[in-house]
Amino acid sequence: MATTFGWNGELVKDLTTDGGSYLDALESDWMAVKRWRETHDPRRFTPLISCGFETKPEVERGSWSNLGVMMLGALFRKDIDTTVVPKLFTSSACDDRRPLSVKHTALIKPMSDGDSQHLWLRELITNSLVLGMQEQRASVTTSPPSARSSPLGVVAFNLADKVDFMNQDLAPDKLDRATGLPLNPERIDFDDDKSRTLATRLVLRGGPFYGSTKLDAWEAAAKKNTCLKLDQSPNRMAITLSIKGEILKCGGGATICAGQTCN
Repeated sequence: MATTFGWNGELVKDLTTDGGSYLDALESDWMAVKRWRETHDPRRFTPLISCGFETKPEVERGSWSNLGVMMLGALFRKDIDTTVVPKLFTSSACDDRRPLSVKHTALIKPMSDGDSQHLWLRELITNSLVLGMQEQRASVTTSPPSARSSPLGVVAFNLADKVDFMNQDLAPDKLDRATGLPLNPERIDFDDDKSRTLATRLVLRGGPFYGSTKLDAWEAAAKKNTCLKLDQSPNRMAITLSIKGEILKCGGGATICAGQTCN
């Protein structure tokens, strides 16, 4: 019938909840996101997956269009559900489900920023961003080099000092009281004495850099500071840094990786 009226019949069929439909594929994609969160090391809880669904039928009782739907149902001897996406189809991948008192066609087209679907989506995005930042438990900060903000002869914000500061997490007085283990157990070392010496003058740029672990944060830093190279142990607990590649000089004795700027 869709083809008779000039519509693509396959597209109409694809909007059903039968096996192999577009909705099935979409549900599978979101299930994959959820599995990624649950199997990520460490376990993640973002991005949040919230499912909004309409509660009003597309065709309301008493309308002329509903009369047509009833005639089609009588013709094919079956009931026609005028709810486009039933609640059942928003169940498996969702962290929570939000019923919205709108029709399906109005669900994706809020008329104002005060409409329920707009407020729901805005809340979802905000909560995902806030919780996502909370999951970024490690950070590598960066600041511009300045001899005036550090003792004479010492480069401010140098890489070696950052490493020493982060390794303080392994000190006996920093251990978790309940378990006796470090809260952030990764240890950072330099590959050789030359890299350690260069690190006392090297200032990272382009940050700050965040990650769920220290390794994540250092990998993000190395992508923008290309003279910084890193290696990791198989269990990701030991991070080895080295300084290789072109280095540029800035004021106050500071150096930066090529491709960055002093200011």
